[in-house]
Amino acid sequence: MIQADLFDSLTPLELGHAMADLAGDHADRAVENWKQQAFDLFVAYSRSHKQFTTENVRAFATGLAEPPELRAWGAVALRAKRAKIIRAVGAVSAKARNVHGNLVTLWETI
Repeated sequence: MIQADLFDSLTPLELGHAMADLAGDHADRAVENWKQQAFDLFVAYSRSHKQFTTENVRAFATGLAEPPELRAWGAVALRAKRAKIIRAVGAVSAKARNVHGNLVTLWETI
């Protein structure tokens, strides 16, 4: 079990990234090679769409098993950002019910 005090020094954004990475690792334990499969789909989607959200990619990924925690998709998006495949260009209201209309990142393919 992870101790909460390990994350005390993180900013809210860093904490969100850390939790997305943990969710991605959990998805890989639940479905073999889930992170790589999701990343490949993410990159394929980005090649045919100039701007999009991660929820757009999730809707596109119909053949991929759902991860145990949807934050795993955050780890995939962060990997694409770190690899300079995409960049954040703004925020839009989410359409997915589980996000409750909150803002989500609008990505742009580099």
